[in-house]
Amino acid sequence: TAPNQKQMSVADSSGSIPHTLSLFNKFYHEFSRPRYDIAFVLLLLCSEAILTSFIVHKIPYTEIDWVAYMQEVTTYQEGERNYINIRGDTGPLVYPAGFLYLYGWLKSLAIGNQGENSSSTEKLVRSISSEAIPRIQWVFVAFYLLNCTV
Repeated sequence: TAPNQKQMSVADSSGSIPHTLSLFNKFYHEFSRPRYDIAFVLLLLCSEAILTSFIVHKIPYTEIDWVAYMQEVTTYQEGERNYINIRGDTGPLVYPAGFLYLYGWLKSLAIGNQGENSSSTEKLVRSISSEAIPRIQWVFVAFYLLNCTV
Protein backbone atom coordinates (compact mmCIF):
# COMPACT_ATOMS: atom_id res chain seq x y z
CA THR A 1 0.00 0.00 0.00
CA ALA A 2 1.14 3.56 -0.68
CA PRO A 3 1.96 5.79 2.28
CA ASN A 4 -0.60 8.49 3.04
CA GLN A 5 0.00 12.13 2.05
CA LYS A 6 1.22 13.18 5.52
CA GLN A 7 3.83 10.42 5.63
CA MET A 8 5.09 11.30 2.15
CA SER A 9 5.77 14.90 3.18
CA VAL A 10 8.13 13.83 5.99
CA ALA A 11 9.44 10.60 4.51
CA ASP A 12 13.03 10.26 3.42
CA SER A 13 14.07 8.91 -0.01
CA SER A 14 13.33 5.32 1.03
CA GLY A 15 9.77 6.25 1.95
CA SER A 16 10.15 5.69 5.71
CA ILE A 17 9.56 8.27 8.40
CA PRO A 18 12.77 9.30 10.22
CA HIS A 19 13.12 7.71 13.66
CA THR A 20 13.27 11.02 15.62
CA LEU A 21 10.08 12.27 13.98
CA SER A 22 8.38 8.98 14.74
CA LEU A 23 9.35 9.32 18.42
CA PHE A 24 8.10 12.91 18.46
CA ASN A 25 4.76 11.82 16.97
CA LYS A 26 4.36 9.07 19.58
CA PHE A 27 5.23 11.49 22.39
CA TYR A 28 2.91 14.18 21.00
CA HIS A 29 -0.05 11.84 20.57
CA GLU A 30 0.42 10.33 24.02
CA PHE A 31 0.63 13.62 25.92
CA SER A 32 -1.89 15.65 23.91
CA ARG A 33 -4.79 13.85 25.52
CA PRO A 34 -7.20 15.86 27.72
CA ARG A 35 -6.18 13.98 30.87
CA TYR A 36 -2.80 15.78 30.76
CA ASP A 37 -4.23 19.29 30.27
CA ILE A 38 -4.23 20.34 33.91
CA ALA A 39 -0.72 19.00 34.52
CA PHE A 40 0.53 20.76 31.39
CA VAL A 41 -1.03 24.08 32.36
CA LEU A 42 0.39 23.85 35.89
CA LEU A 43 3.83 22.97 34.54
CA LEU A 44 3.66 25.87 32.09
CA LEU A 45 2.55 28.32 34.79
CA CYS A 46 5.29 27.22 37.18
CA SER A 47 7.88 27.49 34.41
CA GLU A 48 6.65 30.98 33.55
CA ALA A 49 6.74 32.06 37.19
CA ILE A 50 10.27 30.76 37.68
CA LEU A 51 11.55 32.29 34.45
CA THR A 52 9.88 35.65 35.08
CA SER A 53 11.18 35.76 38.67
CA PHE A 54 14.67 34.98 37.43
CA ILE A 55 14.46 37.77 34.85
CA VAL A 56 13.21 40.31 37.40
CA HIS A 57 16.05 39.41 39.82
CA LYS A 58 18.94 39.04 37.40
CA ILE A 59 18.39 41.49 34.54
CA PRO A 60 18.86 45.17 35.33
CA TYR A 61 15.91 47.49 34.82
CA THR A 62 15.65 48.96 31.35
CA GLU A 63 13.27 51.84 30.81
CA ILE A 64 11.17 51.18 27.75
CA ASP A 65 8.14 53.45 27.88
CA TRP A 66 7.62 53.96 31.61
CA VAL A 67 8.38 57.70 31.56
CA ALA A 68 6.07 58.27 28.59
CA TYR A 69 3.32 56.25 30.29
CA MET A 70 3.69 58.30 33.45
CA GLN A 71 3.51 61.53 31.42
CA GLU A 72 0.25 60.34 29.85
CA VAL A 73 -1.18 59.27 33.21
CA THR A 74 -0.18 62.59 34.80
CA THR A 75 -1.91 64.52 32.00
CA TYR A 76 -5.06 62.43 32.51
CA GLN A 77 -4.94 62.83 36.29
CA GLU A 78 -4.65 66.60 35.87
CA GLY A 79 -8.05 66.58 34.16
CA GLU A 80 -7.40 66.21 30.43
CA ARG A 81 -9.96 63.88 28.81
CA ASN A 82 -9.32 64.53 25.10
CA TYR A 83 -7.12 61.71 23.77
CA ILE A 84 -5.56 64.04 21.19
CA ASN A 85 -4.09 66.14 24.01
CA ILE A 86 -2.80 63.24 26.12
CA ARG A 87 0.80 62.72 25.02
CA GLY A 88 4.14 61.44 26.25
CA ASP A 89 7.69 61.46 24.90
CA THR A 90 6.82 58.64 22.50
CA GLY A 91 3.76 60.36 21.03
CA PRO A 92 0.02 60.45 21.64
CA LEU A 93 -1.85 58.05 23.90
CA VAL A 94 -3.01 55.04 21.88
CA TYR A 95 -4.22 52.77 24.68
CA PRO A 96 -7.80 52.55 26.04
CA ALA A 97 -8.93 54.13 29.29
CA GLY A 98 -8.22 50.94 31.25
CA PHE A 99 -4.55 51.57 30.56
CA LEU A 100 -4.79 54.96 32.25
CA TYR A 101 -6.54 53.46 35.27
CA LEU A 102 -4.02 50.61 35.61
CA TYR A 103 -0.97 52.82 35.16
CA GLY A 104 -2.49 55.46 37.42
CA TRP A 105 -2.70 52.79 40.09
CA LEU A 106 0.89 51.70 39.37
CA LYS A 107 2.00 55.32 39.64
CA SER A 108 0.31 55.68 43.03
CA LEU A 109 1.94 52.41 44.11
CA ALA A 110 5.34 53.72 43.03
CA ILE A 111 4.91 57.12 44.68
CA GLY A 112 3.15 55.86 47.79
CA ASN A 113 1.88 58.52 50.16
CA GLN A 114 4.80 60.85 49.53
CA GLY A 115 4.21 64.45 48.66
CA GLU A 116 0.61 64.76 47.64
CA ASN A 117 1.15 68.53 47.38
CA SER A 118 4.24 68.15 45.16
CA SER A 119 4.24 69.24 41.55
CA SER A 120 3.50 66.70 38.82
CA THR A 121 7.12 66.77 37.70
CA GLU A 122 8.37 65.90 41.17
CA LYS A 123 5.84 63.06 41.40
CA LEU A 124 6.93 61.76 37.99
CA VAL A 125 10.59 61.76 39.02
CA ARG A 126 9.73 59.97 42.27
CA SER A 127 7.63 57.42 40.40
CA ILE A 128 10.73 56.06 38.69
CA SER A 129 12.84 55.88 41.83
CA SER A 130 14.99 52.83 42.48
CA GLU A 131 12.69 51.62 45.27
CA ALA A 132 9.61 51.82 43.06
CA ILE A 133 10.88 49.77 40.13
CA PRO A 134 11.01 46.37 41.90
CA ARG A 135 7.47 46.92 43.26
CA ILE A 136 6.20 47.72 39.78
CA GLN A 137 8.02 44.74 38.27
CA TRP A 138 6.38 42.36 40.73
CA VAL A 139 2.98 43.85 39.96
CA PHE A 140 3.66 43.16 36.28
CA VAL A 141 4.70 39.60 37.13
CA ALA A 142 1.43 39.10 39.01
CA PHE A 143 -0.64 40.54 36.14
CA TYR A 144 1.29 38.46 33.62
CA LEU A 145 0.70 35.23 35.52
CA LEU A 146 -2.94 36.13 36.03
CA ASN A 147 -3.24 36.74 32.30
CA CYS A 148 -1.65 33.34 31.57
CA THR A 149 -4.37 31.59 33.54
CA VAL A 150 -7.25 33.25 31.72
